[in-house]
Amino acid sequence: MQIQEVKIMEQKYTVDARGEQCPIPVVKTKKVLDGIQGDAEITVLVDNETAVQNLTRMENMQVQKYFPRKNPTRNSRSSSV
Repeated sequence: MQIQEVKIMEQKYTVDARGEQCPIPVVKTKKVLDGIQGDAEITVLVDNETAVQNLTRMENMQVQKYFPRKNPTRNSRSSSV
């Protein structure tokens, strides 16, 4: 019996939200995320700091949703002296 290598095509998406004010970049990105099945690469283009901050917050919430911390600690920070 011969084993064949199967390549799964990665989906690639670009959300161009330049010139859009929040919450539009977040809404557009969420719409793409909701439609993805399997692995995907998403590029989000924005041109204002508020959108960057809101998208970063959304990303953190998505990560926590799918990869919850087992022992969360409040206000834990690491520092080097």
